[in-house]
Amino acid sequence: MTMEEDLLKAQQTQGVAPDSENEGMMVKYQGISPNLPKGAKVNPEEKLEAGILVTDTGVHTECLEAFKDKDSFTPEEIDEIYEATIRAGVIDHHVIDSFFSAKGVDSKKCATQMVFDYKEAVLAMVKEKGITNVETHFDSDMDAIGSSYMVRSLIDNGELPSIAEDLAAVTNLEDYGENKLDPEPYVNSLAGTVGSIKDMLGNQARASLGKDVFGNPDMKDENGRLTAEGVQKMNLIKSKFENMRNEYVFAVFNALEKAKTADPDFDIKGDISGLELPEEIAKVVSDGREAMRASMEEFLVEFEAAEKAKMTVKDREGNDIDVNVVIGSSKKPLIFTNMAYLRTNPDTIVACYAGEDRAFGDNYDIGITPDMANSIDMSALCLALNKAEKEKRDALRSKEDPTDDEKAMIEGWDGQADREAFSGLNDKIASGEVPAEDVITKDPTVLVAGGSLIAASRTSLLGEEDFKKVFDTFKK
Repeated sequence: MTMEEDLLKAQQTQGVAPDSENEGMMVKYQGISPNLPKGAKVNPEEKLEAGILVTDTGVHTECLEAFKDKDSFTPEEIDEIYEATIRAGVIDHHVIDSFFSAKGVDSKKCATQMVFDYKEAVLAMVKEKGITNVETHFDSDMDAIGSSYMVRSLIDNGELPSIAEDLAAVTNLEDYGENKLDPEPYVNSLAGTVGSIKDMLGNQARASLGKDVFGNPDMKDENGRLTAEGVQKMNLIKSKFENMRNEYVFAVFNALEKAKTADPDFDIKGDISGLELPEEIAKVVSDGREAMRASMEEFLVEFEAAEKAKMTVKDREGNDIDVNVVIGSSKKPLIFTNMAYLRTNPDTIVACYAGEDRAFGDNYDIGITPDMANSIDMSALCLALNKAEKEKRDALRSKEDPTDDEKAMIEGWDGQADREAFSGLNDKIASGEVPAEDVITKDPTVLVAGGSLIAASRTSLLGEEDFKKVFDTFKK
């Protein structure tokens, strides 16, 4: 059976009332668009007019205005804040997380948990606004897909599936970096299964882009830049694999629903490696688990060799705070940082250098869990890395006889649009807080993902020793 036939068979019973008591409430993958930048602000009124609910991104702050002067909150007021953003059409927790963190309120509700806890508010919006579609962010994580799945169920079925409570609980743990499973049980867990799908299809997407776009001379102009056709092809491939990944995860959720309906004692929080899946998806999951297991074994060796220390940074109020730091090296820096979160205290900055031999991705990555981004400010570290990078670039520009590759690199930088390393940096420069001569505006190393990730420019010139020296100025 082909992948298309497998998916068609899996979808034929989705979104309709079950034919038997053992089918559960299936949810079909339609009207789902993983096309928004994570952390991007949307116009909720326009989205609602188009029959769209936005989830796990959107940056809606108006729901906080009535509470900005309060220092303590009743449970009812906490609920009102979450429900207010839902009524606005944006089911997103990130701004609320930052708000509550600054107020000392311990409330952790990812977007999937929000849909479960406030399903009546979501359902009311679906009915009142005629919601037919869901938009979430690209490079979707488990929360983006889980919340989309739950909203889609309310759109099609008017109720949540029986796995909703457990799905919300598992997703909430994962999204706040509190899923502390050891490698083997993690690989076979729901979070590990979703991660396996994401990793495998990510590899397939990179291979397809390399072959059909970046490695295809027909897609480039005489200067090596992508043509309009090349950009269109790139976007089509990205969209294909974005939707395939999310659709596969929907199929996993539906299989869990079927298993849970057939056996109420089935535990979706535990080992789900025996779950029945369509053949093509089962193959992706199996291969992904094998790769993830190998990655975890490789990671444990790299993590053991990594330096563990203390460093001083700022909190979100500008105060000095001491945090843990792990400084390691790996050819897969983003995988290293994500796995390190499972083995470190929450107040830990994880830094990983990859260099020229990296398998893919950035020259280096430095991360904290999304939850800690509400407390830890990594902008000073980001600036220090850019300053070190600028010194390297200035030295390259001053060379009397640069190589052809170096000339091409310089031309590449100069041909790019100006970009802030992080939001608000230009204001700091204008006020004199940050010297303009320390800042890179072309292809900078950026602080992204809500302040939780410093991602190096892929043309970064910093060697591993240069990278480590930057941390020496922050270490205790």
